[in-house]
This record gives sequence, structure tokens and C-alpha cells, in this order.
Amino acid sequence: MVRIQIQALLDQFYNKENQVIHNGNNKSDELNDAFKKTMLKELQEERVDKSNTMQQLTETQKRLQAQESLLGQSQTCVQELTNELRNRCLELRDVGQRTQEDEKCVQENELLRKQNVKLSEENGKLVGHKNHKQRIEYHHSSRNFKR
Repeated sequence: MVRIQIQALLDQFYNKENQVIHNGNNKSDELNDAFKKTMLKELQEERVDKSNTMQQLTETQKRLQAQESLLGQSQTCVQELTNELRNRCLELRDVGQRTQEDEKCVQENELLRKQNVKLSEENGKLVGHKNHKQRIEYHHSSRNFKR
């Protein structure tokens, strides 16, 4: 785009120069020289402006590439953290399930311990009866009592 504009200005310059040469007028030559100088000055200014614009564009592209690189690193980091979070959630769920199972086992153990104590007491009472008939009667009464 810049080159096209510069080329257009140069074409205008050369067209004016050819017109002045064909006219053969000294005044036209003076005007032509002034026109040449102003055109050259404008061209130089535009070249400087275009150079500055290109330099800014290059710097902007470098910043963009740096930001894209940083974005890629951030996305990788987010993916790693997401995976870590998912793993931790699964571990936490497993720990919760194990805790529930442990609580059930503790409750069952406590129930069995109480039953064991009760049966030990009943066994002690049975052992305390001296004759066979008393044991049978006690056994029947304890069975009926449980039902």
C-alpha cells in the first residue's frame, strides 16, 4: 500500500516534469523545480512516516507473539491444575467412602461387643445353675424373653 502511494506520487512527479519539458517555458521550469522539491520533501516525509509505522507494527507483532506464548503457557498450566483438581476430588471421594466404611465397621464392632458381653453374662448365669433342670428352665425363659 505504501509502495503504491509512493509510486503514484513519483508518476505524478514525472508527468509534471514531462509537461514542463514539452512547454519549454522557463517559468514552468522554475515552477517545476519548486514542485519537484516539494514532491521530494513530501516523499521523504512519507517514507519516514511509513518507516515509523513499520517499526511500530514490528514491535506490536513481537508483543503479540510474546502474549500468545504466555497464553499457551497459561492454558497448559490451567489444564494441569484442572487435572490435579479432578484427581484430588476423586481422592477425597475415596477417602469419604473409606471413612463411612470405617464408621460402619466401628458400629458393627460395637454392636458385636455388646452382644458378646450380654452372651457372656447369660452364659455365666447358665453356669451358675447347679442342676440340669434349672439350666433348661433358665434357657427357656431367656429365649421367651428375647422374642
